Amino acid sequence: MKKENQTQEIEERYQALFSNAAAVKALTQVVANSLGPKGLDAMLVDRFGEVVVTNDGVTILTLMDAQHPAARMVVNMARAQEREVGDGTTTAAVLAGALVSEGVNQILKGVPVSKVLAGMNRALNHALFLIRKSAIKVGSITDDRLLAAAKIAGRGDERVAAILRDAAAMLEDKLQDPGFKLADLVLAKVGADTALIPGVVINKSPLWEEGSQKLQEVRLLVLDDGLYPEEVEEEALASEAGFEQYLKNQKIFQENLKKLKELGVKLILLTRGISDIAEEFCYENEIMVITRITQKELKRVLEFTGARAAKRTSLNKPVEELQKMLGYARTCFYDSRLDFTIIEGGAGKATATVLIGAATDEVVDEQERIAKDAAGSFAAAYRSGVLPGGGAFFLYLSREVESLKNRLPGMESYGVMAFSEALKVPFRVMAENAGFNGLEKLGDLMTLQVQKNNYALGLDFETGEFIDMIAGGVVDPAEVVYQAVKNASEVAISLLKINTIIKMKDYEVLKEGEQEDGGKR
Repeated sequence: MKKENQTQEIEERYQALFSNAAAVKALTQVVANSLGPKGLDAMLVDRFGEVVVTNDGVTILTLMDAQHPAARMVVNMARAQEREVGDGTTTAAVLAGALVSEGVNQILKGVPVSKVLAGMNRALNHALFLIRKSAIKVGSITDDRLLAAAKIAGRGDERVAAILRDAAAMLEDKLQDPGFKLADLVLAKVGADTALIPGVVINKSPLWEEGSQKLQEVRLLVLDDGLYPEEVEEEALASEAGFEQYLKNQKIFQENLKKLKELGVKLILLTRGISDIAEEFCYENEIMVITRITQKELKRVLEFTGARAAKRTSLNKPVEELQKMLGYARTCFYDSRLDFTIIEGGAGKATATVLIGAATDEVVDEQERIAKDAAGSFAAAYRSGVLPGGGAFFLYLSREVESLKNRLPGMESYGVMAFSEALKVPFRVMAENAGFNGLEKLGDLMTLQVQKNNYALGLDFETGEFIDMIAGGVVDPAEVVYQAVKNASEVAISLLKINTIIKMKDYEVLKEGEQEDGGKR
């Protein structure tokens, strides 16, 4: 009876913790099946019957109907991982689940939560230090280890990895810029041949078929706006003054359009729409027009062609000033088969588009996700170096972190042990997904790494043999590993800190209350 009361007391005390841990475990078990070279795909189906089949961790997590707040925290963590380095989302999610589970195990043994968290934080700092210290720097853009990192993230597609390397070679000076994402160059299209295009691809067609011819020596105008006259409010139009202003605006606009012909503009790119008058003018003067391009396309075109973004009011300026806003490209043409427009030979900074071919509409998005993962890994490896892949380096981290426990006071060592055990999980999951006994391979490999004094030893998931992962071309970008450990640890520690779950008032109710009392609380 006494034991039952103790159990009930523990369950009530840690009710929030158990709820969060259960939600995270259920979520991460789903994505765990996709981890590693032998990971399986998940099929996601919405209420309309639309189907997404993917192996990509962040896509699975984002499209899942995750209702529990703790599960949503893991989803947001995976999104952060994707934004920061473009890969490693599945590893980060699996590691987060393992850290929460191991932390709960220690707490249930009677270790105070504060001690578990203190130990985990110490272990995290040591692990991050070791990741930075152990990273193997790459020599140049042609280093085969970069190709290996891209190939692994790209599900073994050597051709895509090679094209990404060619694209990176064209833009090597940009790769060290944290704001530049190689993945932004990737575009997948049904029916296309996978290739590198030395220019910008705008994923839209011109306004009319006659504008699809190949343009040469192209002067182009880029408006972050629409091409139409200044508007007059509807109420003002009812007055004589308002109607006169309307006629005046129309006349000014038509005069401004003539400036485009005088400047020799052959291509106009707009982020918004175009008026009938402007469309007719451009058609008659054989000016190609593409409307509603994205901000990402806009930025790339400006940089590539040397154009300056303008608003429609800029057309009021003299011709001499407008000329300074124009960009230049050697050629521009519309590919009617693939339904996109290609701009090549820009006068600005070099760029490229990595075109990825797909056989059907059902697989085009997945092909793009795979190529973007490969691009993210390539860029991350170039910036930060590489580490042994296939979970091998996580086992080395586990062993090194565990050695901290003898140097820590009191019960913090239990938090270190929880962290150390969690680091073993990614390798074990990958081994099990490949059809091996995960615990057996885990024990054998950790022993072998110590015996051979080689933390690069890992498992060949095809043969089941132990090999040197660096020599075998199985590598992970150090930045991806660093962010996965950091992001997973931060969300796990946050979840383990939660003692109570309280339902808030509706947000709109709170806002109304603030208005009633002047915003004071």
